[in-house]
Amino acid sequence: RIRIGSSAVFSSESVSAAGCSIVASATARSTDSESPSRGVSTAVSAIRYSVSPMSVFNGDILLAAKRPLGGMNVFLGDFTGHGLSASIGALPVSDIFFGMTSKGFELYEIVKELNNRLKAVLPVGFFCCAIAAEIDFEDNNIKVWNGGLPDAYLINQYTAEVEEIKSNHLPLGIIGAEKFQAKMDVRP
Repeated sequence: RIRIGSSAVFSSESVSAAGCSIVASATARSTDSESPSRGVSTAVSAIRYSVSPMSVFNGDILLAAKRPLGGMNVFLGDFTGHGLSASIGALPVSDIFFGMTSKGFELYEIVKELNNRLKAVLPVGFFCCAIAAEIDFEDNNIKVWNGGLPDAYLINQYTAEVEEIKSNHLPLGIIGAEKFQAKMDVRP
């Protein structure tokens, strides 16, 4: 499970963040069933979630996609602002995330591309606080990038041991490619 702040994000508990109530849980198995909506997998069977926005348009985004060689990528983002103006980055983020994941790119490459695109398309003063995780069920490890969200916590389901994953990066879309850091925090 991954916890952000005092609220669970990738667990069976409920969270309320930035005007969005999220319930998510992850299991250690994935299957081949995917949602055929618009030819893109919008849900991965290893993650069950429900998102109930406080408004129709907002800047909260939760994405999950299976990696071609196993495992999955998960992205949780919160854009600055409220309403429609906060949602302008959701489409480019979704396109990049699903497209690059399906082609087998590493998560750090996806995060770099997300930053580059958002830096180019978002108005000045807009950015995306995000956490991205690459979950490897075979090797039982996780790679995490946290930019601007509260500290995350990795909780061992067997021992209840808690590991803190600090936000060591700026949010997406603030700085250019030359200064952007996409170093992943790898945890067993």
